[in-house]
Amino acid sequence: LTVASDVASGRAVGSAPQGPAWLGDLMVIAGATLYGFSNVMQEKVLKASGRKCESLGMLGLCGTVLSGIQALLLEARAFESISWHGSTIMHLLGFQMCLFGMYMLTSVFLSNGDAAIFNLSMLTSDVYCVIFAWRFHHQQPTWMYGAAFTTTLSGLVLYYSKPLPVAASEFVDPGS
Repeated sequence: LTVASDVASGRAVGSAPQGPAWLGDLMVIAGATLYGFSNVMQEKVLKASGRKCESLGMLGLCGTVLSGIQALLLEARAFESISWHGSTIMHLLGFQMCLFGMYMLTSVFLSNGDAAIFNLSMLTSDVYCVIFAWRFHHQQPTWMYGAAFTTTLSGLVLYYSKPLPVAASEFVDPGS
């Protein structure tokens, strides 16, 4: 629907200020796929391990190291050009605290819930962006957004309409 929306609006034909819209669409789809894969792997680590604190700590440590290396390699010039003031540092720390809170709550959710329902629920959060754009920027949502949102809600309903499969090992009587 993302690509179809660009085609319907005419943005896919020409090029956007930074390149063709279809390339951006493909990158968004790839990023969303990798994010979903990441959540499934995080759920697997959290549920398979008996020691959740160690799992979370190692996920955080590895993520910090990888993100630091990535930032150093890709954003070195941008970091050099920043004028480091107290307000800049506080904004950066505030952003980091928000990310810390989000990923801690994500871990709690994935320990108790499912990555599939988490990812489907994250897709419904776009409704707040649409409400903001409609209310404050006076933009009208397209019919494509309605179709995408309906598809996402249908996925949530279908997911909850069937009971979760339970492994046969959960029914084995420990006394036998």
